[in-house]
Amino acid sequence: MNTRNRPGGLSGGTARGRRRQLVAAAAAVAVLLVGGVAALVLRGDDQGSPEARRGAVQAVVGLARTVVARPTPTPRQICQAVGPRTRHQLATLARYLARPQGSCRALPARVLRITLEPLAGTAGKPLEASVDGTTAIVRIADGPEVSRATLRGRHWRADPAAGGVGAWRLETARRCSAALTSARLSPLSIDQGRYRQAMTTRLRGVSAVLEMLRRAPDGLAGRVAQPRAALTELQNGLRRGLRAVDGGHLSRDAPDPSQLPSLLQLLESFPALRDLGVPCLGGPAAPPATVEAGNRTCTQVRKPVDGVYRNIGRATDLPTVAAEFDRLVGIWSGVAQQVATSNLAGAARLTPVRSEAVASAQRASALAATLAAAAREGREDAVAADQLNLAQQALLDGLIALGFGWCGNVGV
Repeated sequence: MNTRNRPGGLSGGTARGRRRQLVAAAAAVAVLLVGGVAALVLRGDDQGSPEARRGAVQAVVGLARTVVARPTPTPRQICQAVGPRTRHQLATLARYLARPQGSCRALPARVLRITLEPLAGTAGKPLEASVDGTTAIVRIADGPEVSRATLRGRHWRADPAAGGVGAWRLETARRCSAALTSARLSPLSIDQGRYRQAMTTRLRGVSAVLEMLRRAPDGLAGRVAQPRAALTELQNGLRRGLRAVDGGHLSRDAPDPSQLPSLLQLLESFPALRDLGVPCLGGPAAPPATVEAGNRTCTQVRKPVDGVYRNIGRATDLPTVAAEFDRLVGIWSGVAQQVATSNLAGAARLTPVRSEAVASAQRASALAATLAAAAREGREDAVAADQLNLAQQALLDGLIALGFGWCGNVGV
């Protein structure tokens, strides 16, 4: 039916015939859902009165219209369109913003859209509702659930957090945001105890998200396979890291950089959840100018660090190796000085993260000096080399935790 060219989706005819058609169309309750026609399908009386079912479907359709409207509605408008349980869950999610808040309206509109927009395949499908007291399940006719709705007074509100797929999306978003935030606040460390704490924190967070992916609603079963596989691999890497700590040989047995369960890997794995309607927030953030300066620092040291290790690999004599490690001393010493003075205004929770990054940079510089001295003496120091590898990994992890994402491009 071409509703764009025929107002109300009606064909021509006499005035009396058109009136009869208008009455019939109103009784059918055709509603627009995300660019397609979604007919309200009424089933038996055991699923609630026709008025209640109609109200529940219209509430869900109204939220869908609001979320995908252009221009994008304000967060206040979107939050007003949802029921109380969803507002509460969204307010909980706002605690993981760069500037933690406690209100649904504090979330950016783009985050609200990711979380509340109907999943792909919903548009244009006929909807039906079953009502149980003050809660309704709205689903595609003879198909998967779309959302829940709750009755407040005499009015129905779309309330995804009331159960089903909506509640799953919001709880997964909360767990993912908690995992990413806690990982950023506990970066890898040159200290064995704090390294173990970082591994444990990340393992706990990743496992919590994986548990939700294993409990995904039937309608999402085919779409969680890829992110579940990526997070399972990350979980295994975290367990390897813990085994290295518990074995008492952290610097020797820590996973190599390609397998390291670093913050960068979390940042690369979690975005895939957005396709499931699950945004991941990352917690406190340094001021934009600080992030820009940090990224610039990593851009400036990337080629020199690559050059040092390339030249060491090609070196045919120990004096050349010593000279390259001397260069590395200066590189990491400079990074330590720049990070130590970085401005964290409004992000005091990141102060310990900055201190950890500075300590790792200073340790990396000192170990590079140790290796330079060993080369001049005509010997190798395998222990110092392993420790340098760990210190550099911890340094880059800390820089990424501060929000300097470009530091993930520095190879060590």
